[in-house]
Amino acid sequence: MCAAYGAKDSGDARKALYLLLEAGDGVRESGSDVVTETHVQEACERVQTDQVVEGIQNYSQHGKLVLYALTWLHERGDTPVRTREVVETYRSVVRLEGVSPVSERSVRDYLEELAQLGITGVTEHNRGKDGGKYNEHQLE
Repeated sequence: MCAAYGAKDSGDARKALYLLLEAGDGVRESGSDVVTETHVQEACERVQTDQVVEGIQNYSQHGKLVLYALTWLHERGDTPVRTREVVETYRSVVRLEGVSPVSERSVRDYLEELAQLGITGVTEHNRGKDGGKYNEHQLE
């Protein structure tokens, strides 16, 4: 099972072994003697959560502030939200933090990176000549 999850995710045997180790920890915690699919699924979720946390911890200050802006909009119930609204909220956040903002292009780049990391989701909309093209962002 661990090999299948590892192959599906990245094809990296080390990740499959790490997943097996995590599943074994789950077995010990539950007092069971057998690794079940449930143990592997729970281990997979823990590993993914750890990867997200590690990714955020290693992220730049402005990347974190962009994520904070999107999280704040999410908590208000305003997501999915257009890029320009994330940029406006980000600018408010950096003002409160007393930090100089990065360019709108950089905010867009951070949003793209967050989506590639699987932390956020992005939906591209194309409304034709009259409606234009825009992206909407939300937390995953």
